Amino acid sequence: MPVYHDKKRNTYYISASYTVRKGVYKKLVRRGFKRKKDAIRMERILMANIEDSVRKINNMSLILDDLWNDYLNYMKLTGWKEKTAATNTSKYKKHIQPVFGQRNVLQIEKKEIVDFHTKLINQGLCKSSVNGIHAVFSGLYSYINDVYDIDYHPLSKVGFVKFNHEDKKKEIVILETDDFIRFVNAVEGTKMKLIFRTFYSTGLRISELQNLKWTDFKKKSLYIHKITKSKNSYRIVPIDQELNKLLTEFKEKCSKEDTYTSDAYIFFGKSFKEKIPDYKIREILEKTLDACGLKRMTPHDFRHTFVSLLIDAGYDDTTIAEVIGDSVSTVRTVYAHMLPKRRKSITEFIDSCVPKINISV
Repeated sequence: MPVYHDKKRNTYYISASYTVRKGVYKKLVRRGFKRKKDAIRMERILMANIEDSVRKINNMSLILDDLWNDYLNYMKLTGWKEKTAATNTSKYKKHIQPVFGQRNVLQIEKKEIVDFHTKLINQGLCKSSVNGIHAVFSGLYSYINDVYDIDYHPLSKVGFVKFNHEDKKKEIVILETDDFIRFVNAVEGTKMKLIFRTFYSTGLRISELQNLKWTDFKKKSLYIHKITKSKNSYRIVPIDQELNKLLTEFKEKCSKEDTYTSDAYIFFGKSFKEKIPDYKIREILEKTLDACGLKRMTPHDFRHTFVSLLIDAGYDDTTIAEVIGDSVSTVRTVYAHMLPKRRKSITEFIDSCVPKINISV
């Protein structure tokens, strides 16, 4: 590592380039040494440290799957929320692991990250979902850089997927009745079937459904006590006879378990005291939609579907707002969409009532 004299400042400095690994080079500069021998002594120390660091990096396997397990333990030790850790794990196992799990982190290149983004979008994921996966992957690389001092982060160089004006207009997906029947029949497990059955016929927000306890189920209604978005969230949601029957039977089945209590969550997680995590609902939803060949949708799209059913049945916006726990203005601006079948019926109505006039063009 050469030592140079800075004539302007009358000091000495060290400047050299070195190879971190094949194809990756770094430059090191240290200034301000008053004596040449001090610069030479520091040069020897730095070279020894660099050689030791490079040797350690090249001798490490740094397989992504192994490092993910370390990162997961780090998340637990540093107090990450269990829900966040579980969501990140789901994204890693579903999207990142199949592509990069057995790769050395030092060999994953920028072009591969760009191709990975493109692949996810081609699979039907929206750009915000792709960016969520990117954030998990990037966080893992940041952890690896901090712990192993590899100074390599291909995701930071690629960055997030850019949004344009059209991307920000979220598409509302409506699930037709026939498609819903096909979907719910394909869902595995009684509890999960009931979750989507409840979504479809109540229009509940996902957080409202998660927080439901058996004490909230009475008089053929679901009592929403927790304010999730506005004061309108607090309400009583009527349910149909079939759902009432299904929930009653499900409650009887749950009550036979030793750990059951009257204030247990209806849609529980690992135990009756834990509510089901939202990532689990989204995971099953996505998996089943793909299996049925149906368009990707979110749990909130069941809310859109429910409101569309009410609009189609002729209910006014005030009544709809009361049932779904939203404002009338929101119903008018966001939920005033119609099912494709209704569009068709309107067209047929216009065809039948508009007089036929012979017009030469």
